[in-house]
Amino acid sequence: MARGDGGKRIFTCREDHESFLHGLERVCLSHGWRVHAWVLMGNHFHLLLETPEPNLSAGMRVLLGTFSQAWNSRYQRRGHVFQGRCKAVPVAGERAEDAHDFKSVADHREEKFKDKLLGLIDKAGAKVMKRGSIAGAAVRARGEKEAERMIQAVGSKLGLPGSAEELQALRKGDPRKVICAARVKGNTSMSNDWLAKRLPMGHPAAMGQLVNRLRKDPAGLKTLKKYEKTF
Repeated sequence: MARGDGGKRIFTCREDHESFLHGLERVCLSHGWRVHAWVLMGNHFHLLLETPEPNLSAGMRVLLGTFSQAWNSRYQRRGHVFQGRCKAVPVAGERAEDAHDFKSVADHREEKFKDKLLGLIDKAGAKVMKRGSIAGAAVRARGEKEAERMIQAVGSKLGLPGSAEELQALRKGDPRKVICAARVKGNTSMSNDWLAKRLPMGHPAAMGQLVNRLRKDPAGLKTLKKYEKTF
């Protein structure tokens, strides 16, 4: 959660909302985040994130920094857009990966935070027409069906075989498989287990390491951006 500097409104029009969400999408792709729920209010936002790597602080610096630069440029302003550092509250639970069930992710020590976030999400929907806020309900980040379509679309561009037998015959670390896996991980909530099985890539942890290596490589990031518009 982060609030506008001095409590000022930072989401005043659809362009502000879209700028933030586009930035969030880019950070998800570059840092491997999974977004389970989001709420953009007038002067602050809330995110329910899953960060497979310990890179929350680094990703938030990128997200808030790029949004602030664009916001100041749009309104011809200077200075801070956000008030201090963002506030982060850890949420744990076996069902955290399923955004439909994210109401159950917090354990008994985190009930207060969970209830507050749920209340904000529920109220935000009623404010869309009145105040122009945009609320993102707790939805699965696309789901298995869309992940399949994404793999087919990106795989087709890369010349990746479509049948399970042909995929199995390729080596586990085939660059085309890694690109597809990175694209899906950056835009859906599909697990490493699911991807490792779907794109025969061996152990889920090994598959995750390949994806992270691709994201950290400048050439790899350039390749990923090339396929951002695919699907």
